[in-house]
Amino acid sequence: MGKVTRIHGNMREYRAGCRCEECKEANNSYMKAYREKQRSMVESIAFIEEGDTSWVASANCKGEGTNTFFPTRGDNSLMEKAKAICSKCEVSRQCLAYATRTEQTVGVWGGKSARERSAITYLIKETA
Repeated sequence: MGKVTRIHGNMREYRAGCRCEECKEANNSYMKAYREKQRSMVESIAFIEEGDTSWVASANCKGEGTNTFFPTRGDNSLMEKAKAICSKCEVSRQCLAYATRTEQTVGVWGGKSARERSAITYLIKETA
């Protein structure tokens, strides 16, 4: 398995699958914080009215090329650019709510990738 660096608070330093108590504890703590962040995201988009798309007119992505928000698989530079645009957008929560309700499976919506939205959708269904 190799050397395991144990620097708590930075999960990138842990080896996946390490079974030492320190790594297990750090992983559990990280996952708990991650789930809590996802749940707060779910709660914040739950109150957005379904069917309302008036937010589109105020979106920061207007005028940007669709390639930015629908990058080819593995194009992390465009994905990060899209997320940066979304992070400064006033209507990113409405966009994310729309994407999760309409089950958008590709692209960056509300600052989240398809994989990130999938986790949020799972939590929505789990809490329903």
